[in-house]
Amino acid sequence: MNLAYFGKCNAQVYVLMKDVHSNKYNEIGKTEIISSSDCPQFVTPLRIQYDFTRSQQLKISVVNACKPGGVLSEQDLIGDVLCTVPEIARFMAITRQIKHIAYKEPGVLRVIAEEIQQQDDSGRMTVTFTGSNLDKKDFFGKSDPYFLLSRLQHDSTFSPIYKSEVIKRTLDPHWRPFSMDLQTICNGDYTRPIKFECLDWNISGKPSFIGEATFNFHELQSNITFPLLNSSLSLKKSSYTNSGTITSLTEMSRDLRYTFLDYLRGGCSISLLVGIDFTNAWDAAVHDDDKDNNNSISSSGGGGGVTDGKHTDTNNNTNETIQALRSVCQILNEYDDDKKISLFGIGMRQLDDRKASSSGVGDDGVIPLGEGMLSEVVGVDGVVKAYRDATKNWRPAPIVKLSPLIRHVNEICSSVSVSQDRQHYFILLVVVTGEVHDMDSAINEIVKASRLPLSIVLVGVGSRDFSAERVLDADDTRLRSSDGSGEVQERDNVQFVQYLSEKYETAASNEDLLAEDTLKEIPAQLIGWMAKRKIIPGKKQTV
Repeated sequence: MNLAYFGKCNAQVYVLMKDVHSNKYNEIGKTEIISSSDCPQFVTPLRIQYDFTRSQQLKISVVNACKPGGVLSEQDLIGDVLCTVPEIARFMAITRQIKHIAYKEPGVLRVIAEEIQQQDDSGRMTVTFTGSNLDKKDFFGKSDPYFLLSRLQHDSTFSPIYKSEVIKRTLDPHWRPFSMDLQTICNGDYTRPIKFECLDWNISGKPSFIGEATFNFHELQSNITFPLLNSSLSLKKSSYTNSGTITSLTEMSRDLRYTFLDYLRGGCSISLLVGIDFTNAWDAAVHDDDKDNNNSISSSGGGGGVTDGKHTDTNNNTNETIQALRSVCQILNEYDDDKKISLFGIGMRQLDDRKASSSGVGDDGVIPLGEGMLSEVVGVDGVVKAYRDATKNWRPAPIVKLSPLIRHVNEICSSVSVSQDRQHYFILLVVVTGEVHDMDSAINEIVKASRLPLSIVLVGVGSRDFSAERVLDADDTRLRSSDGSGEVQERDNVQFVQYLSEKYETAASNEDLLAEDTLKEIPAQLIGWMAKRKIIPGKKQTV
């Protein structure tokens, strides 16, 4: 942290999390006080439970602690930083400008995080190191080598994690195997540098340096041979090559288990696509005045209007569809780098045309509600605005078909080449209000989608019976294609949740619970798809 604007003060940091029900920030922890420093480095760790299904908005308040032990309101506020837990969890280190309404540039705050890994047998390894042709350090003998293993910390220093036994009088040591869990070795960061230092034991207690090498866990588990280098010797001798070589033999007790955060921090991009079904809104509006072609979906757009609550949005107030869109999109958009969302409408037609519009993607009735080739809007507000515009300028079609939308999204996913060096995953959110009239075709497309980097989230809005659509959420029995191929769903890639079911009783918790139920399966779906193709997390990124 840099607080040069304020000079030396009694700096302290309070961390608050926003409560989704009260919309207020509550304190969840604070650091120690560091006095007389304009660049304090706090060491008190704060533990926060990361939850992919929640936005977890944070306010980090930097204060001059004039009343040690007091609450935030009793301190002199230097400034705040607003961020989210997903943002920190993805990059593990972020730097933000501290902001205060009365001060132009109060300072800069850097937040460093580390995921606490679960320890079990899957994260345990056994390593054997052997040396060859080490440098001779003893005048009357050879060397008495041993080694130290250290891992890189966030402050760029190396911390020892293992010391071997000493093997006397040899230049070709074979140290005994040792076992260690991955949390100790690299804390789940498989690209974190690990330093191997080879030393010569002396009776004086001060060892002689033979050489060192740096590698990471990915390299270590590949059973590598690496040279030991001594920088001082390389400067003195032009003919110097190395101070010997070390070979590793690594055995894992069980397969490694990568986490969702491992992939996000490794650079895996997530793209959100949204489809909105407009059909069922027509049922409540037309009645016997169907002759009026100017009826729109929204009562705020003039004409007949709709009063069923699914699409009604009088005077820009919210409705069930907007609530569902906001609750899910605001979570997923946290993980999208450019914050652009591909948005499509289904089950809709133009106001002056009784037939389903053919102005969408081809002639399938999939209507782009955004801009450009990918029909994109910016952020959650862009989704809501485009939806409101559509309710004024389009009318519902009599039926909705789901397969054209999924087919179009499948084509988008297929156009992106996903590999170890280019990791990408797509999430399609579809808000459904009407009865799907092409279930067999929809199942065929879902089966194809199960082989693509794509998860599909279906949210049923309204109180009608969605039992037919629930079949698509094949938790127990995989879906099978009916197109003659007999192709079976590779994995469960669909989640269906009905909004405003009995579980969502209180208005305050509706959106929060919906996001939790709709998104809880996505991390496992992403991990499963990547693992099937032997794609492991890339090198961790920071901002």
